[in-house]
Amino acid sequence: MSRAPRCKPLIGATLATSAGVVALGLAAPATHAADPTLCDAGALRLSVLGSAPVLPIYADGGASGGGCSDSDGTLLSLPLGTLDVQAAEARTRVEPAASAASTARIAGVRVGAGPEIAGLLGGATGPLLTGPTSIVGQVDGLVTGLLGPLTAGPLAGLIGGVPILGGIVLDGVDSGALLGPLAGSLTGALTSSLPDVLEAGVIEATARVACSTAGVAQPSSGSVQITDLRALGATVDANGAAEQVTTLDTAELRLGRLLSVDDVLRAVRVQTTGVLGTVVALAIGTTQTTLYDLLRTTNPSVLGALNNLIGALSGGQTLGSILSGVTSTLQPLLDTTDVSLPPGLVRVQVTPRQQAVASGTLTQRAVTLSVSALSRPVLSGTLAEARISSGSVGCVPPADPPVDPPVDPPVDPPVVPPVAPPALPPVAPPSVPPVVPPRSAADPVPPAVGGERYGSPEAEVLLRCLRVPAMLIDVYGDRGRTRIHGATEQRFAGRTATIVLAAGRKRVGRVRIGATGLFSTTVRLPPRAIRPSNRARYYAVVDGHRTRALKFSRRMLLTGLSSRERTVTLTGRVTGPRGKRPAPVVIEQRIGCGRFTTVGRATPDRRGRFSVRVTAPGEAAATVYRARTRVPATARSSRLRPTFTLPRVVGL
Repeated sequence: MSRAPRCKPLIGATLATSAGVVALGLAAPATHAADPTLCDAGALRLSVLGSAPVLPIYADGGASGGGCSDSDGTLLSLPLGTLDVQAAEARTRVEPAASAASTARIAGVRVGAGPEIAGLLGGATGPLLTGPTSIVGQVDGLVTGLLGPLTAGPLAGLIGGVPILGGIVLDGVDSGALLGPLAGSLTGALTSSLPDVLEAGVIEATARVACSTAGVAQPSSGSVQITDLRALGATVDANGAAEQVTTLDTAELRLGRLLSVDDVLRAVRVQTTGVLGTVVALAIGTTQTTLYDLLRTTNPSVLGALNNLIGALSGGQTLGSILSGVTSTLQPLLDTTDVSLPPGLVRVQVTPRQQAVASGTLTQRAVTLSVSALSRPVLSGTLAEARISSGSVGCVPPADPPVDPPVDPPVDPPVVPPVAPPALPPVAPPSVPPVVPPRSAADPVPPAVGGERYGSPEAEVLLRCLRVPAMLIDVYGDRGRTRIHGATEQRFAGRTATIVLAAGRKRVGRVRIGATGLFSTTVRLPPRAIRPSNRARYYAVVDGHRTRALKFSRRMLLTGLSSRERTVTLTGRVTGPRGKRPAPVVIEQRIGCGRFTTVGRATPDRRGRFSVRVTAPGEAAATVYRARTRVPATARSSRLRPTFTLPRVVGL
């Protein structure tokens, strides 16, 4: 009989950090020390900023202490702060006197940089604003470099001035005035700019114990499934047993993400001279001010006099026209000036496929994760852990063979007279089945047998590996709209999928699911301010099932797939920046869940476009392809990092 899980599914849980306290779900259960009936599974075991680990989904089949029993813990489509999960489950199963198993599984995993990492780095006392890794000095120098274009451009008539009337002298940049705006904007800028810490398609761990022929329970096997594992955008070898470390060595922010034009003007000190200085002193009490206070003066008692003086010095301009010129000069410079972040900004350590056997207990871990930001620990934990002990199943020892009882000596049977056989009944002639005329081409085709899980080979090949009822296949911009493709199981055919923009959880469209289980639609583009960030993600909700959220802005896209006579044509593009010599595009075909093989190559043109033809496999009705290449992180970066398209399916 199934028993209720110890941990209930969480609804609306979030990662909240305050004074070192994390509210994520339930605290992790106490460790079972050499427990002979240990039988549990946890899809997630996480610790944020050094807090006690928590398990938001946990199944404990050995809680009763009387051996393992069936137990389930299930979590569907729940975003947990920086962690976004499409589906997760933990379960234990027992076959009495035979075997027991525990399984933890999580699908559609995305661990974003989020406010935890960004806040640790960019807070008022964080390492990016204080200490040897501070960027304040660098930003001060970059802002100082912006003064040259201003003095040669919109402020040229005021610099130095003329005798008696006076003018202005730029007196440098006040670093203290920059610190406040930086502290206010840095966390948000990092949150939207840093790559995802970890992404994975499916992560699963299973531990088993079985009864031997001698009637003894022994840990028999552990298995792990990991697909599409990436850390900081780089592919992680999921088959490697040793720990693998990925470090974000080149990361940059645009200065315009940190400072506005007004922030710069407030930090630029100005000394006014001559009559201009006298008028400014009447307005604010001193001849020394900031460029912001000078150009945005609203004091009616001196505004007219200031505009008259400014007009005489600059050929008829006013404070408003000069401010407009300053803004149009500074904004493009802010948007194109890079602030270099220190190397080793984020460090991710991933250890896949760990297995340990101790005191009769088998522990199988799929992925162990540790994240630090500039050597400060941020996040640690395990994705998919299953444990099972030898006492989880009661085995029955083999019984001794039975002893044959003594047998009396045989006795001759009595003589029985022969008996005439009974008369046989008459045999009927064989019946001949009626002849059914063949069905003509005009007859209706009989309906398909009910119960089919997938409505098309395309839907089956996509959903079978992920083992989810619905998914988004791809999301990308196309002719001023967001194009969205998805797939569902056959049972959802004819129903409606609701498309949601993750930022604000805003519903942006609805589409009817076709008989094949596939759907496609277009919706409005995300707001321009968030398009390049991780906040611009879309997901679909189908009959209460929420798909994994897909990012709108990607470095590589497959924009077309078609098949004719088992020749597949793939078209796509690599988005900028691409570098002077674009890296080749490699086309990969999926040959199993999480396994790909190279089937073609292409070189993108100057605009990043590419087209490839490959031969489809001989027996398949549909297959999955993806493309990969290497791109620079920024326009000024020489180091290339790998990038992939989302897997796309084509019918054959």
